[in-house]
Amino acid sequence: MTGRDTADVAVIGTGVVGLAAAHELLSRGLTVTVIGPRPGSAPGQASAAAGAMLSLFSEAGAGQPPDRVELEVSHRLKAFARYPAWLDQLTGLSGQPDVPLTPGTWVAATSTDRDHLATIARAAYTAAHPAEVHDHPVIDGLQPQIPPAAALWLPSEPSIDITRLLAVLAAVVARHPHARWHTSPATDVDLGAVEVRVHCADHQLVTCAQTVLAAGAGIPALLDDRGRELELPPILAGRGASLLMDAPALATEHTVRTPNSAFACGTHLVPRAAGTVYLGATNRLTLDPVPHDGATLDEIATVIRDSTRILDRRLSTAALMRAPIGYRPYTIDHLPLVGPTAYPRVLLATATYRCGVLLGCLGASDQRPGGDSEVLPETLSRGRSAFGVTMPCANPSRVLTWPGRTRHPCRKPRSLAAEL
Repeated sequence: MTGRDTADVAVIGTGVVGLAAAHELLSRGLTVTVIGPRPGSAPGQASAAAGAMLSLFSEAGAGQPPDRVELEVSHRLKAFARYPAWLDQLTGLSGQPDVPLTPGTWVAATSTDRDHLATIARAAYTAAHPAEVHDHPVIDGLQPQIPPAAALWLPSEPSIDITRLLAVLAAVVARHPHARWHTSPATDVDLGAVEVRVHCADHQLVTCAQTVLAAGAGIPALLDDRGRELELPPILAGRGASLLMDAPALATEHTVRTPNSAFACGTHLVPRAAGTVYLGATNRLTLDPVPHDGATLDEIATVIRDSTRILDRRLSTAALMRAPIGYRPYTIDHLPLVGPTAYPRVLLATATYRCGVLLGCLGASDQRPGGDSEVLPETLSRGRSAFGVTMPCANPSRVLTWPGRTRHPCRKPRSLAAEL
């Protein structure tokens, strides 16, 4: 070992969820060592490749049970209620310009997937949010090859520039006097009786009282077979290819997307600054993420084909600037993993799937229990799919209480910060 560092907490992972957790822990007076490359330089990082749609309602689909839609939307709304104040706090601490929310999302549907719009609109109406259905609309002057049969306008569903958000989060953490940052990735985690020892690729050793695993789809490789000891369900990966395009001819001001279908995220266009647009569509499930692999020609062709057909045919002549790949972490039942594992010195903050940018502020926030209530030591791993063994999934309404962990219905959850 060429160096040794000691901290109260080591946070492994530098996406939105990891940096948000580090910021929250630092604000509580703990010394925190962040382990991982700077945002945007970590190959395969889900946050850096995200479209950053804060999808309050548009992730809902016609095939989902109503109680599941209600459950997921309720937690997105809880996160969004805190989002503006969270952004203001971050920008105030970072010394960087504000990170604005761009309001409004169009969900465009063909005649075959129009039923999704009714589910999305119902979720918005139930939450007292506006939703307007338009038949055969022309959306923001876009020119698709196949005009939409209908579209849903969601004025309260925004997007955010992920590059700016990650820069602000990184600046907040890096400027804190109780923070240290090792840009070399973690390669191994030793679980001792009185401390956790995190080994880094540059031979740095970080010892800490507790560690937060926020490395997303990279967690299984980091833990190897120790996932069994921690009683974790499989953390899988959805490989997503996206394109950043220079398309000044497209004057759209709002996110335009299609509904989710066949377990894949909908095709989506998110406007960015200076005439650039973000395009995304793919979601290829894998048990073996290869972060250093770039986008394949087939993935790029899929995004271009879908976006020109459904969004705007002029995208085929736009200049390709980048084609980032991101591996979204998810569990078999699509519920997040946030909270303590079977080994109390290791906590999880992962498996937020396509909503990590939105839920990041909530997973690290404080929800102190009231009165004499206690938090049970179980995590979301209990009653869920373990390695190699399929167990009945608990009722989601009893399981997912963000920050997620299985609990008695009369007991209130606490956050990572409160647990630490």
